[in-house]
Amino acid sequence: MKFKDYPATARGQIMLCGDSGAGKTSALATLANAGYQLRVLDLDNKLSVMRKHLTEEGANNVSVMTFKDALNKKADAYKRLKTTIYNGWKDDDEDLGKLETWGPDTVLAIDSATFLGDIIKNEARAMDGKANFDKLSQANWYDAILQVENLFNFLTSDFFKCHLVMTALPLLVEDDAGVSKFYPNVVTKNFSAQVGKFFDNVVRISSKRDGSRIIRTAGDNRMELKVNGDFPLEIDADLSVLIAGVTDQRNQQLGDSKNV
Repeated sequence: MKFKDYPATARGQIMLCGDSGAGKTSALATLANAGYQLRVLDLDNKLSVMRKHLTEEGANNVSVMTFKDALNKKADAYKRLKTTIYNGWKDDDEDLGKLETWGPDTVLAIDSATFLGDIIKNEARAMDGKANFDKLSQANWYDAILQVENLFNFLTSDFFKCHLVMTALPLLVEDDAGVSKFYPNVVTKNFSAQVGKFFDNVVRISSKRDGSRIIRTAGDNRMELKVNGDFPLEIDADLSVLIAGVTDQRNQQLGDSKNV
């Protein structure tokens, strides 16, 4: 195959990492306000903070399904989540069809990948007859890692045309050389250090001294970051700008390949 024939995609795939309260969830509002249909798989049950950041029109662009395990019941959140991802979005209020039918006017957001790891671990416990938050066996850990890896591979594949945004808390991981860096916190330290391989864009949201929030696009000694496009080191905390830049870059690559 000639490189000019290598497939390109205009789909944005973004991992947004940041501390609790840094503005990850509220940053999702910028997508709805910009006109995207925002479909949020809510695993934290704290989306109410997004309300004050939404315009009236933006609020009408948001659909939400919440998946959280009850402490005193058998875990079922991940089972319900998988049903939505593989079979389609349907609840008492909306039937939005299968996710693979959604186009580039839609963003699938998972808030957050950190809590996704938690409900996957609960599922591994349940399959082993354990209660939520019981100690995991080595086999449970292996199953949880396999589940999240398979899900990440599926969601970041070309099977989907809609954009994908996942949020995550940061986790400090020390490597074999004794160097510590932050990575998106998903399931285990080892897996967290590998999360970047699934996403074309890994960025970090943080606050400046004046209280304004920014998205950092270039890595430093604290965290490795990457973006598929030409961006300054930091941009306003507007995910619609990031998706527009990423897709413009990819559309340009696709156009250039056709002209070679």
